Amino acid sequence: MSAFSPDFSLPSTPNKNITANPFGVKLHPEISEPHNTDAVVHLESQPIHHALTTNELPLESESSTEYLQSRVCLVADDNPVSCKIMDIILRRLHLNCIVVRNGAEAIRCAMGRTVFRAIFMDIGMPIVDGDEATRMIKSTYNANKDTPIVAMTAYDGEAADALYDYAIVKPVSFDSVKQFFRIK
Repeated sequence: MSAFSPDFSLPSTPNKNITANPFGVKLHPEISEPHNTDAVVHLESQPIHHALTTNELPLESESSTEYLQSRVCLVADDNPVSCKIMDIILRRLHLNCIVVRNGAEAIRCAMGRTVFRAIFMDIGMPIVDGDEATRMIKSTYNANKDTPIVAMTAYDGEAADALYDYAIVKPVSFDSVKQFFRIK
């Protein structure tokens, strides 16, 4: 019988009271006295089994990794307002996003292990612009080599058609992003 079973009762000893420790567990005095080396405590633990909810997946399985990766987009833009707008739009489409502020960070993220569902790339960014970052991502062997890259530009026709898979004119709207995912 374990100390945590409902039938467990502590032996009564005269002149000794049961004491409480900081964890709220009542211990027998022989167990709680620090100098008593004869007391032995056996603790048993049972694994907790519970049902997974719809948005809770075991991270070890291959299918959950594919599910999580397909729900993440990369947004590369130096304008914080545009980044926030894209974050809100993607969340409304039940997608998560990783936001980076320049092309060098976009290349670094794309070269990682995360396979993005799409990469939204601003054309004019500091350090490395969107065109160079897109060329680098598509020309090297990486997990996102075949990931669609969407140009986000302030001027219609500014994006090179052969370089990008799709182009969205700023200000970005919910309908334009939704249209991209319908086509893809």
